Amino acid sequence: MATTSLLLYAVVLPADRDAFNALHGELNEAIQPQGVFEQFAFERLVTAAWNMRRVSAAEISLLARSNGEDPLTHPDTAKDAQRFLTLARQLESSYKRTHKELVDLQTIRAIRNLDDEMPPLALPNKIASFVKQTQTNTMRDLDIHLKNLEAQTKQWIKENRNKPVAKQSQTAKPKSNERVAEQSQPRPAAKPQPIVHPDKVGRNEPCPCGSGQKYKRCCGNPINSLLAHTA
Repeated sequence: MATTSLLLYAVVLPADRDAFNALHGELNEAIQPQGVFEQFAFERLVTAAWNMRRVSAAEISLLARSNGEDPLTHPDTAKDAQRFLTLARQLESSYKRTHKELVDLQTIRAIRNLDDEMPPLALPNKIASFVKQTQTNTMRDLDIHLKNLEAQTKQWIKENRNKPVAKQSQTAKPKSNERVAEQSQPRPAAKPQPIVHPDKVGRNEPCPCGSGQKYKRCCGNPINSLLAHTA
């Protein structure tokens, strides 16, 4: 139960609170976790790092109990030394797995946001490999698309090669000299329309002959009408 507790939880005594906070701050500044998954993995990493430090301190204390002898062979410390050694290996394995998980998470974050600042644990070689593979896939897809387009074009030409082409009827356009000659010919002047005298015209109305006088003083005057016929 104690071994499981050290793997999952950071056991911090009141006297060790400042040291734990310092370790937590150093790792947080170095790793800069973002998001729920990175933060969760980061806390497991801090737990493993802190418990590894506690196990190392406990192993050092065994030297005092073994009077300078090897704690693994001293009868009073052999059992505790073996237990600490097993626990240290488990904590180190947990630390490495969690650190790799953080590296993968930050590498994925960097790939998704290539224009942003690169996270501290992101692997540049994996990012470069991803970018290169993406470019290769894009060029491959483009090459396939162009080949398909070329095949479709050849197939269309083959199917429509022997089909008659419908000729469009075009009205013969006059030559330029003929158009110039037509434009240079004078247009016939409009014929003047004859004045039509109405059957009945009022005496005080303007005369239809266009003299500007009243009808009674012009064509409506018998004397003027007689003079006009005589002339």
